[in-house]
Amino acid sequence: MAKGWKEISESISSAVGDLATLSVETYTGELEVIVDAENKLKWDSMLATVRSNEPEVKGKLKLALATQIKIDGDSANFIAETGVTEALIQTHASAVKNGSEFRSKVIGLALGKLTS
Repeated sequence: MAKGWKEISESISSAVGDLATLSVETYTGELEVIVDAENKLKWDSMLATVRSNEPEVKGKLKLALATQIKIDGDSANFIAETGVTEALIQTHASAVKNGSEFRSKVIGLALGKLTS
């Protein structure tokens, strides 16, 4: 007997964790950040520091766009009232598209494992 959509969704959620929900955030602002010895940006520590309002980071980031897409297709979007340029929209849309495509491929692999 075929699994119901809810069972499949729960199976995927437990099999692939956070891939069940795609979240994309696009920020704007000015920020002085620390780079590593190879002059590479430390994304994880930068965002964690900014989100916690630590004083060692100079500048401010503002959330301009955000999208969350759940496995069942439900989505939520945020667009700031000001400061959202066409370039930001295109960058955000590209990140959502790339994230959706990657997630679909991984979920397809997971579904293949669950149904075989």
